[in-house]
Amino acid sequence: IENYYLFAVSTDGRYSIQRIENDTFAVLVPWTYSPIIPLHQDLTLDVICKEESLTLGVNGLPLAQVKSEAHWRGMTGLAAGTFSSDHFAVSFDDIQIQTP
Repeated sequence: IENYYLFAVSTDGRYSIQRIENDTFAVLVPWTYSPIIPLHQDLTLDVICKEESLTLGVNGLPLAQVKSEAHWRGMTGLAAGTFSSDHFAVSFDDIQIQTP
């Protein structure tokens, strides 16, 4: 059984927060457009999981915050992908994982 949160940002300016718990999928924040997400450009993805609060942001600006009591401890994973682009490049740089 895999339990995790998915914090997603797309190149067309949309974001979402989702959860998989005991093989059950839940949308915590539906796909939403935000003008602060840079289109087809580099960005800094900010994810903060503190107590029961989950926050997603880009370039230091918050996009969404949601409460969830599901699961808190575990491993961290990074993923990137595309559904329709042949020209897609992803790099992860300066990854910081901090605990209080």
